[in-house]
Amino acid sequence: MKKILLSFMVFGLMFSFGVLANAQTFTFTRNLSFGARGEDVRMLQQILKDKSFLSGTADGKFGNLTKNAVKLYQTSKSLVSDGKVGPKTRAKLNEENTTPSCPQYAPPAPGWCSNGTVVGPTIDPATGCYSNVTCVPSVLQTIYSQNNNVEISECTYNGQNYYEVALNAYDGGSSVVDLNGTHVGGCQGFSGVCTGILPQSCQAVYTVFPNIWHHPAINTYNLH
Repeated sequence: MKKILLSFMVFGLMFSFGVLANAQTFTFTRNLSFGARGEDVRMLQQILKDKSFLSGTADGKFGNLTKNAVKLYQTSKSLVSDGKVGPKTRAKLNEENTTPSCPQYAPPAPGWCSNGTVVGPTIDPATGCYSNVTCVPSVLQTIYSQNNNVEISECTYNGQNYYEVALNAYDGGSSVVDLNGTHVGGCQGFSGVCTGILPQSCQAVYTVFPNIWHHPAINTYNLH
């Protein structure tokens, strides 16, 4: 049986922008070498892990793995590769450790999501930057709350934007709704007879899982 589609109009807006969430401010104040222990050793190990010089757990114990990782770091910075965190290596670590890892941009202007709900931002743990601020239209959130056993796609038809929602059922019906939520077309579930607007060019933004199409789960706008 063919896939039956349910369509709704209105698009959400998504912004990805870099805003510093919090700069790393840990400062190394002592020399570190094989046998050292403490929080500063753990921070050193975490930095080396983030830079892919060290694998394993940051346990705060300066062993052979940490020594070798320090050597790799020193080589990458054109420092003497002795595996010890001396004054020059400490200075380089402190310099990099207090440098913002992402540009600072202003968030979207007030009112940019007047007809929806702002979701996000999220914080990227690798960079400490905010990203992925989403404006979820009220109509889309209403559609999702009424039935989330669907696959929702953003579509266009004759220059207009729609949400196309496929019911996760072989006998599901369809409905096409315009920007104001007015019904303008659709398909019958069992007969497959369709009338009105039937969008074609689409991109999935929400997919329930598991589903009859064997598609992966998708939730672009963090609907919940």
